[in-house]
Amino acid sequence: MKKINFFKGNFGKKELNNVKSTLQSGWITSGPKTILFEKEFKKKIKVKNAISVNSCTSALHLSLVSLNLKKGAQVIVPSWTFASTLEVVCYNNNLHPIISDVDFRTKMISPSILKTLLKKHKNVKAIIVVHFAGKSAEMDNLGSLKGINEICKKKKIKIIEDCAHAFPTIYKNKNKYVGNSNNLCCFSFYANKTITTGEGGMITTNNSKIANRLKILRQHGMSRNVWNRYTNKSNKWEYDIIELGYKYNLPDINSSIGIEQLKKSDLMRKKREYVAKKYYAFLKDCENIILPKINSSELKNNSWHIFSITLKNENIKFRNDLIEKLNKIGISTSVHYKPLHLMTYYKKKIKMDKKYFPNSNRLWKTTISLPIYDKLKLADIKNITKNIIKFTTNV
Repeated sequence: MKKINFFKGNFGKKELNNVKSTLQSGWITSGPKTILFEKEFKKKIKVKNAISVNSCTSALHLSLVSLNLKKGAQVIVPSWTFASTLEVVCYNNNLHPIISDVDFRTKMISPSILKTLLKKHKNVKAIIVVHFAGKSAEMDNLGSLKGINEICKKKKIKIIEDCAHAFPTIYKNKNKYVGNSNNLCCFSFYANKTITTGEGGMITTNNSKIANRLKILRQHGMSRNVWNRYTNKSNKWEYDIIELGYKYNLPDINSSIGIEQLKKSDLMRKKREYVAKKYYAFLKDCENIILPKINSSELKNNSWHIFSITLKNENIKFRNDLIEKLNKIGISTSVHYKPLHLMTYYKKKIKMDKKYFPNSNRLWKTTISLPIYDKLKLADIKNITKNIIKFTTNV
């Protein structure tokens, strides 16, 4: 029985050689390789500023801190996301998270959902928009329909974009990369992302004032980072702590991997798109599942971080049994996500009635994420889809 992993990284000699050169240089913390990684990432998505950090969680946290929200401010977060999106709001006890349901087909907060929330909650000062599975949320206007950016601008609501799934993704209605924005955009380079540094993240924005503050916040609030101090020709070692900061910088070892991953990001994305197209082709006639909602013209705009299908059978036991059956024949899958309003800690901390999350509740019972990565073979895709059709048909 052949094992089909849920994910496999794409690492070659160039990553190994770049890490080796970093180790041999004697400089392994944030330094020249990290500066180069930021420069190349910034160039890739054509944004003014790119600030590397050690995780997307750190990126989200720093972004929220940089907004200087006042005590009692409400921050909207979708229930259908990973824990870090919400936990960074809970780090500050002065902020009040508002947990939102998502659109059933896109699994993201939509402009209509946002409008409804804003009628009910009058002190919303920020929102964390999560781009899901590689597809962009509806940030921009579409004809007479207002996008999330326009709605928030009118209400003076700050936007943080959780882009953990969204590199390299194109905004739905504009020919530019997610991350090329005045918003604070937070990327993940975790092990299973479209490009990885093992652990790592990046904040991008066209707002240079906030970007400069983020660089200070990520490294203890220091006026000068260690690389600047040790490479200064005047030998001025002294620095100052100018505000409360954090230990969130990205080391050069991680950046060495990221530099080489970035060079082949378009090729790896294109191969993921190929896998997605095959899934659509082989599963389009399967009456028992719902495929991700996307127009054919949007295929190239999607990073394809996740391929998430939805079962029409809403019995959670059916979903769990399907995962188990696939696992027994060597096919690994996952679930993105268990909604945050169902997590024990958040159920206790934030009083949330389950009835306000009908779409998230339904998705939790029916969602499965299939393997999707650039090394997945056609034979593997056929094996996966054949067995999904078999197990969802023969009940």
